[in-house]
Amino acid sequence: SGSSDANGDPITYAWTFVSKPAGSIATLVNPTSVSPTFTVDRAGDYVVQLIVNDGTVSSTPDSVIISTNNVAPVANAGLDQGGKAPGSLIILNGSGSSDANGDPITYAWTFVSKPAGSTATLVNPTSMSPTLEADLVGSYEVQLIVNDGTVNSVPDSVIITIN
Repeated sequence: SGSSDANGDPITYAWTFVSKPAGSIATLVNPTSVSPTFTVDRAGDYVVQLIVNDGTVSSTPDSVIISTNNVAPVANAGLDQGGKAPGSLIILNGSGSSDANGDPITYAWTFVSKPAGSTATLVNPTSMSPTLEADLVGSYEVQLIVNDGTVNSVPDSVIITIN
C-alpha cells in the first residue's frame, strides 16, 4: 500500500516469489492485489518481490523477506525478592517467559550461587514456579533457562536476599 506513482496514475501490482525454502510449494493468493497472502509450508526465508506499473512503465523491483525460522524463547525469572527471614518458603515465578513462535516452553531452574554452607534445594525445578526454603542469611541467585523444543533461551536470574 506504500507504492505510488509520481504522476498520480493508477497502478497495478505484480507480486512474485524470488525464493522459497527448499521443498516449499507455497503460492501467492491474489498476486495482483495490494496485499497478497500465502501459506507457510516450510521453515526458512521467503523472498517476495513487488513490481508496480502505471500503465506505461514498470517500477524497479522491491522485495520483502518473510522469515519463519525459529526464534529463541525468552526467559523471565521474575522480580528480585528481599526482606525474607531464614526458613522462608520462596516461590519463584517464570510465568513472564515466552516464545515468539508460540511453541510450548519447558523450564530449567538452577542455583547460580547461594550462601556458603546452605543446603537449600529447588523443589520442582522444571516447573514454571518452583520453590525453595532459604535456610541461611545471604543472597541466593537462581537462574532460569527456557526451551521451545528447539533452542534454549538466554539465561535470566533472580536474586533472593535473606536478612
